[in-house]
Formats: sequence, structure tokens, C-alpha cells
Amino acid sequence: MNTERLIILRARMKAAGFDAVAITGIDPHLGVNAVEYPDYLKYFSGVGASAGLLVVTADKSALTVDSRYYVMAKEKLRDTEMSVLLAAGSSRAQERGIIELTAPDAAVGFDARRMSATAFAKMRDSLAPRIAKDAGALFAGFGLASPAAAKVFLLDAAVAGESRREKLARLAAWSEKGEIRVVSALDDIAWLLNIRATAGGYCPVPVARLLIDYPRVRLFLAAEISAADAAALEADGIELMPYTEFANYAASAVAARRAAAEPDRTDFALFEILRRSSAALREETRPEATPAAMKAVKNETELAGFRRCMIAEGAALTRFIRWLTDAMDSGGASEAEAAQQLEIFRREASPEYIGPSFGTIAAYGANAAMPHYRPAADSCAMIRRDSFFLLDSGGQYATGTTDVTRTFHFGNPSREERAHYTLVLKGMIGLSTMVFPEGTCGTQLDMAARRPLWEHGLNYSHGTGHGVGHILNVHEGPQSIRAEYNPTPIMPGMVVSNEPAVYLEGKYGIRIENLLACRRHSETEFGSFLSFETLTVCPIDTAPVIPEMMTDAEIEFISGYNENCRKILDSITNV
Repeated sequence: MNTERLIILRARMKAAGFDAVAITGIDPHLGVNAVEYPDYLKYFSGVGASAGLLVVTADKSALTVDSRYYVMAKEKLRDTEMSVLLAAGSSRAQERGIIELTAPDAAVGFDARRMSATAFAKMRDSLAPRIAKDAGALFAGFGLASPAAAKVFLLDAAVAGESRREKLARLAAWSEKGEIRVVSALDDIAWLLNIRATAGGYCPVPVARLLIDYPRVRLFLAAEISAADAAALEADGIELMPYTEFANYAASAVAARRAAAEPDRTDFALFEILRRSSAALREETRPEATPAAMKAVKNETELAGFRRCMIAEGAALTRFIRWLTDAMDSGGASEAEAAQQLEIFRREASPEYIGPSFGTIAAYGANAAMPHYRPAADSCAMIRRDSFFLLDSGGQYATGTTDVTRTFHFGNPSREERAHYTLVLKGMIGLSTMVFPEGTCGTQLDMAARRPLWEHGLNYSHGTGHGVGHILNVHEGPQSIRAEYNPTPIMPGMVVSNEPAVYLEGKYGIRIENLLACRRHSETEFGSFLSFETLTVCPIDTAPVIPEMMTDAEIEFISGYNENCRKILDSITNV
């Protein structure tokens, strides 16, 4: 928590007539991993939490986070004025801090550029009779840097599997005649136009906005692009314009015209500009009519790219495991050193490596009980032999995106530790081997991973799986595998993570994660059935397993998986 910053913010709040200000950890394009925008939530609270909400009043403050960040936030904010609240078990969980710290007639400010139109409307309604207003101007002048300029590169159809003209035509088929479609989500724009960027955050995309008046398309770009790439885009009918001109241009372009935008994927400030300017603004809420739904179903070329980068990822991780095993014989290594060494191995494993897909979680002992722990060089733990070490990391490659978690014990785990490790592995295998009818959603599949843990009175509070983008966001929707209801069916071509876990606060954490691709399995008189292909190529440690807790089928699966990984990795020269 930064006291000086809160003092300045409180002075501005008072001058502007706000009783409270609510701050999210979301950037203006609503993509947490997309670009290194200033993180206001971390700037004021000291805690980075993608799903967090900080409320600041004249004399109090509270940070509401979900279970992934709760333990970490409590530790970081110990002995400060800022209380930490758990967002769980309530439809009003996110706004819990606002309700507890403000009077019913309070004026509450939000940065309307950092909340979707849907989220802002729900928050405003749930806080009534409190008044929710835009307070974006309060954050100007804090010295927060803008994103670094990215360098754009184009994806060839040999990597993307579909041309940008084909994608734009598919999207246009869902639009009403004569309307302009506004696309604001950076990963949606990058996927539609087959563009990526070599600088930015963990998701390699440039800052941009898109206006589609099909077949005319205007790309408002805040990035460097070569003359040759610009010409290639223009040859496909995409006119390049400066990003800074977007707001004014969009307002004039939709004047007396019908427009369409996704309230879930458009910030409230922009949505209001379109609403005021357009003759009629249609809220696009049909899931199948969005770029997010289109890009969630990977084509065969994209899936082949995933398989290719998984081999490079497996090579880097295998070298890392050997390095860390050897380091145990010479006193161990720190969590931060482990994360740095893995990055070196990734860069050496493949010339196609672009950068990490998220901040590496290298967590030993009690730190591993915090699902989103990040090691700091000056305060991290040493990895020893008397507890579990959890490594959750991923990379962006020129052909795909990876996300892998492995848990190791370099000593002699206790019976409890071995039992918990075995149960997590059983859950991972349970989901990996599921066969299910077409139309099944992730909420229905979630139990396959949790059942072994539930049978022993154990559970984990985060989701079991998230979608993964193709050289895009490592956390991608609209599909998910989690207990909370999500009606989106798991469809052939979707890539999802499979990451059951168990955490014992103050002791250890265990998580095992592979990426899966949904495939067609069979056709019977009862309909179409689907299953999963495991994409990840990295052996899973079986040393902590209690064999008698495993079924013959589970043992056969993990033995076959590990043997297949070894064959693939042994066939390349740099492992």
C-alpha cells in the first residue's frame, strides 16, 4: 500500500465531491494480460489482482479479491490501514467493500475506461441508491507511464489457417445491413486481422481499435508497422489511422448510422460515446456472433501450431527440471533464480519463442499455497528438499501459446503430501479422459477433476480450466471449466487448461496442469460424443504417487503419457 498516493487521491476525491472511489485492475481494453498499461489497483494497493476491486474513502480502504489472491493480499497488507475482503458466496461479492465502507447515499467514482459497459451497469444497479459516476479524471497526473510502443508483425495464413478477409467476412455475416461494428478488445482485433506485436504485455498484441463498415475496415493503431506490412493490410482493404483519432472519428462515423458493439468487451466510456452518437446502438450479445467465440474454436492449422510449440516448451521444462534437480545437490536455488533460469532455457529451446505468456509462478512450501504467488528476488524463498515446489509458467511462441504447471518434491514427502499429490493427479487424469456428449458445458465437466478430492473432503476454490488463445491471451473465453455456471459448450477445436489443485495455507500447494484440445470422439445412436487430446509435452513426476490409490486405468494413462513425452523429447537434439 502506498500511503502518499492515497493521500493525493483522497484530496482529489474531496475536491471533486466523491465519497469513495472504486479501482479495478483492468486496462482500458479490458484485457489484463494484453498490454502493460499502468495497473491502478497495484499502484495504490501494492497488490496485483486481475479480479480485485479497491475502494478508497476519506479515511478507510478495502481490497476485495477472490481466493486466488486472498492469502497473498492479507500477507502484503498486514499492519496497514487497508483491509482485505474475500469475494465469495455472494452475487454482490465484488462490491462488498463499497457496501461496507460507504453510506447508502454516497457518491462513488469509477474509471469508466476500465470497466466494461456491462460491468459498470451491474455495479451501478447493485449499489443503488448510491450514485455511481465516472471519476477517470482523478487519476491524471500520477506519473503513470503509457504502454511502450509495440512493433507489429503479420501472421501468414500458414500459421493462422484463415485469411483476415475470410475472418472479417464471417463476422460481417452476423451484422445487420448498414451497421458499423466497433471492436475494442485487443485480442479480438489481433485475431481478426492476423496481426501480433513483439512488445507489450504477456499477450503479444498492439494497442488498437477497429471500425468495420464492411467491406471497408479502419484500423486505429498505436504501434510501429513496416511499410511492407502496412501495404499488405491496405491491399486487403484495411485503412490504417492513428489511434489518437479513434474517439472523434468513431463519433462522427456512427452519426445518423446504426452501430453495434459488445457491452461485455467494450469499456463503458466508449460505449457511452457510441450510444450518444449513433442513431441506434445495438448491443451484440449473441455469443456465436462475436470474434471471441470465433477465435475460441481453433482450426487444424492453429492446433498444429500448438503441438509444435508444446514440444519446444517441453524441451525447456525438461532442461529446467534437470537443472533444478542438480541444484538440490549444491544447496538449492531461490524461487526467483528458478524463474530466471527457466526463461533462459525457453529462449535457448526455440528461435520461435517470443516471451512469457504470464508471470512465472515459482513457489516453494507455504508460498505454493497462494495460487497466484510471484517470487521477488529480494524476499523469495529458497527451494529445498522438505516441501513441494510448484512451477506454473507459459510461453508465447510464433505458432502458439503454452501454460504448464508441475509440482515437485526433492526429498521424502509425508504420507499426507503423497496422498494429496495422488488425488490431484487423479483429478487431472479424470478430466483428461472424459468422453462427453456434444453440447456439454464446462460446468458439467468440472466435477470430473474435483471428484477424487471431494471424496477425501478436499477442494480448490479456483476454476479447473480456462480457454487458451493462439499466440494471444493465455486466459481466453468464452469457455471455461469451473463450478460457476457458464453455458458455453466445450466444442471441437477449443483449447482449455486442466489444472486441479489442493492448497493448505501455511504449508504447501499442489497443482498439475496440462492443456487439452477438444476433439470429436464418436457418433452413436445417442448422438455425437467428444473427448480431449492432451497437447502438453512434459513428463509428470510420479515419485510422490501412492500407487495403491490409483486405478489400473489411471496408471496406464500416466505411464503412457510420460512415455510418449519422453519419446517426443528424445527425438529432438537440444534436450
